[in-house]
Amino acid sequence: MEETGTLVLRSSNVKNGEIVDADNVYVNDKAVTSENVHEGDIIVVVRNGSRALIGKHAQIKASMPNTVIGAFMSGMRSEHSSFVNALLDTSAFENEIAKNMGATINQITGYMFSKMEFMIPSGDEQQKIGEHFQSLDNLITLHQRITPYFLKINAFVWEQRKLGDVFKEYSEKNHTELPALTIIQGGGTVKREDSDRNLMYDKSNLSNYKMVRKDDFIVHLRSFEGGLEKASSDGIISPAYHTFHSDVADSRFYYPYFRSHEFIKHKLVPHVYGIRDGRSIDIDGMKTIEIPYTSTEEQQKIGDYLESIDHHITLHQRKPYFWNKFIVIDWEQRKLGDLVDRVTRKNQDLVSELPLTISAQYGLIDQNEFFDKRVASKDVSGYYLIENGEFAYNKSTSTDAPWGAIKRLDRYENGVLSTLYIVFGIKANNPIDSDFLVSYYSTNLWHKGIHEIAAEGARNHGLLNIAPADFFETKLMIPQDIEEQKKIGKYFEELERLITLHHHKLFIINGLKLFTAIQCKCYLLLNISNKNKKTKKEIKLMPELERVIEEKLIDQLVYGDSQWTYREDLKTEEDLWRNFKYILEQNNKDRLNGESLSDAEFEQVKNQLQFSSFYKAGEWLVGENGKVMVHVQRDTEKLHLVVMNHEHIAGGSSVYEVINQYSALKDEDDYYTVSRNRRFDVTLMINGLPMIHRVEE
Repeated sequence: MEETGTLVLRSSNVKNGEIVDADNVYVNDKAVTSENVHEGDIIVVVRNGSRALIGKHAQIKASMPNTVIGAFMSGMRSEHSSFVNALLDTSAFENEIAKNMGATINQITGYMFSKMEFMIPSGDEQQKIGEHFQSLDNLITLHQRITPYFLKINAFVWEQRKLGDVFKEYSEKNHTELPALTIIQGGGTVKREDSDRNLMYDKSNLSNYKMVRKDDFIVHLRSFEGGLEKASSDGIISPAYHTFHSDVADSRFYYPYFRSHEFIKHKLVPHVYGIRDGRSIDIDGMKTIEIPYTSTEEQQKIGDYLESIDHHITLHQRKPYFWNKFIVIDWEQRKLGDLVDRVTRKNQDLVSELPLTISAQYGLIDQNEFFDKRVASKDVSGYYLIENGEFAYNKSTSTDAPWGAIKRLDRYENGVLSTLYIVFGIKANNPIDSDFLVSYYSTNLWHKGIHEIAAEGARNHGLLNIAPADFFETKLMIPQDIEEQKKIGKYFEELERLITLHHHKLFIINGLKLFTAIQCKCYLLLNISNKNKKTKKEIKLMPELERVIEEKLIDQLVYGDSQWTYREDLKTEEDLWRNFKYILEQNNKDRLNGESLSDAEFEQVKNQLQFSSFYKAGEWLVGENGKVMVHVQRDTEKLHLVVMNHEHIAGGSSVYEVINQYSALKDEDDYYTVSRNRRFDVTLMINGLPMIHRVEE
């Protein structure tokens, strides 16, 4: 082995989807027989002692002369390499690995690669998708490196200002020339005549309505639970609402904040009075709420960024438009009852004891995960038994589902549902494609049919009074050709995956922003010290300077009423696992019935925290329904343990800890490598999970 020569890329050189310098191995140039890597090539780990690392990959993003691929690695070269790299980031690649990898040897061979199947678009579309994800990756990289540039570009200073000082309330009436608007919680405003709610109002009294300008904020009747809404256009609104305008704020910047859990539950709730639907907001009190404020220039930059993300989400919101384009003369109208059969099988033999509910956002989901408790009765033998692939209609209405929600069971093999739901499955002769039906019911095209059978006054505490017989009489527009149905269903399924990927990417980017402001002070001190060439004396002083910076950083984190706690006792990997186990047990006492996790059970947890890439770890941290979970098999029962609840960030059950001088053992992702240990100067942990490191060596 040489210290110079040709670099041999191995698994240790692949970190978080990037090629890195880590325990580099060089060989004599004369001994090299392999081809040099090219820019755009993708290297993949195909054999490793750890099964979880199979498929770990990275793209060569710049010319790397004198570099070859080592043993237990494979290389890919494609005309659209950025698309292929993005494809390898998806769960589809993980699924193909799981299907093809052997049971005893952790490896994937060339033959196994040849058997993998993926849905891919045309070459031009591959190029566009690849470039798009490459730009997102570049953006993530930029955020990872934001601190050094932060000082050179601008030192953004955030402060706290009272809401009433940033936004001014106004009340202007007698604007009958403007259209009457209605509020869509989470969706801005729409003209009342364009709303599908069929609202009745006295048009002769419009002079008393308040004018609202486009992008101004509205405090409406449900703001106590959904936050402030933003006007999508100029118009007039109910005189019961309050309107706010600002000349020093970008509404795109504040809209996510005014609808956030932090603002609603922690800032707004103290100013809410009344009970149930009679609750109202004390407007004068709300004006005293302190909100984050920064320069309008920074607000605009953040607003531009959030707007670009919204454009991707708009693809999802424009589904009905695409659907209408699909509906041509070879489509036909069919009754739902001609395509599906009602399912009324009872769970008499207790085939399943998994109680399900239907969420408009998350579909059919375990009640324990969604509600954080079991709502169903103990005896579920009288409940409907629903099998994987069957559908259910939840007649309960909500802001996101004004006519209820129809979802397919995809997450579990089976489950049980209250008999209030309408359950159905596709007929045996398969007259309609299942994926097509999933996509159809994710649009609002079926709302009209439900509206026609739900008579006025048929709502009972948010539950539509719809008879099953009437429900199966509703009509659908579907392609006559089953193959066309399959293509449309597959198209929207891929679109959903794309949107999910964007959500994951955004979560990761937002997570990387957390530590920026704190790190700035450290880098400022280091930059001052490094500004000129250091003398030997200055070099000797550097460790002492770093120690002082480290202490100052910790002092700032735990100062005053901070939620952060300094844990001087946590120095080793064993300490961290023990601390994580303790917090996990404390936060899940009810789920564990007060019993500690056994060593074997905790090994199950540890195995679930092994990720092949930074991106995969970020995906896990997104969680489902705002909860990050691990699952433990205890005898015949499967326990779902909450690692982190996003609603508890900055409060609740979350535990915030700071450690320093933690020594990590050598990297185990390549058991052939003898690598050095690493030292982390300062580490921030949430619920025992190390989230952010500052590393010196």
